[in-house]
Amino acid sequence: MTKARIQQIRTAAYDPAKLADFYCKVFGMKVVLQRPDEGVFLTDGHVNLAILKAGVKGERFRPEGLQGIGFLVDDLEEVEALAPKYGAIAGPVRRQRSDEEYAEAELLDPIGISVELSERGFGVDVPQDTTKALFPTDPWAPRAETKPRIQHVATGPYHQEKIVDFYCNVFGMQEVYRRPPHVEDNNRSGGIFLTDGRINFACNVPSIRRVGGLTREGFSHIGFFVDDAEEIYRRAEEAGALGAYPTPSGVYAEGHILDPIGVRVDVAQGGFAIQPSDDVQAFQGHDARAGRVVTSFVTSSEEEKQRIVSGFKKS
Repeated sequence: MTKARIQQIRTAAYDPAKLADFYCKVFGMKVVLQRPDEGVFLTDGHVNLAILKAGVKGERFRPEGLQGIGFLVDDLEEVEALAPKYGAIAGPVRRQRSDEEYAEAELLDPIGISVELSERGFGVDVPQDTTKALFPTDPWAPRAETKPRIQHVATGPYHQEKIVDFYCNVFGMQEVYRRPPHVEDNNRSGGIFLTDGRINFACNVPSIRRVGGLTREGFSHIGFFVDDAEEIYRRAEEAGALGAYPTPSGVYAEGHILDPIGVRVDVAQGGFAIQPSDDVQAFQGHDARAGRVVTSFVTSSEEEKQRIVSGFKKS
């Protein structure tokens, strides 16, 4: 099976430079590349965060928000053979090789999430000068551990097993943990967490309880592994976050923020599980052993919500 690693996350904003400034100030990301008509590309040293230009371009409309992910792969032909077999809606479709694009191909996963593919990498090295090539000689070269860094991405499929089957069989991801049903949400299925060895990939069934209606499938949020969550909340508030919620928001995250365009960003000091257990079922007691209250801001009492929000309101 081809070796694969999540190395890109794509989002979009009407003002990419402004959103890029937020991620640089709050999470210390660096600019890899800027293209006036396309967007700004950032790095945490491991993952490329592409902030694309939202709006109308030709006959295409790109909304604000999360767009898709990208895998560094060592055998694109093998992915092309496996993806349709395990439920890809479309593709992979090859792109004309260019020195100005990272991805060489794209597919749509079983719920329609765009997945870009590249054998040469997504530019996670900060160039020392403008003449340096976008692509490193060896995109698989080991990298020094850094924090903050992106360590978690999450999707919202109605049928988890289909997505788990796709990412495990096409990209060689492994299962880390299955969360028990959400008793507070009508026993909605708990998340299934996968890993590529570096990134935690969550398959969470969308909740219908919180919004009183249907929630569509899709790419839902990302998460950063940080040294000091309180410092991140402070920086986020100063840099224009729409909200900061330092209350447990999941199995691994100690809290989350909403970035300037409303994308949820989990914050975790303990990190997100990125290694599969020898016994996946052993993780079933993870929440209790960790001593965390697994809840979220939206399911907190009104009194608790006010207490949390009071310290993070803009003046």
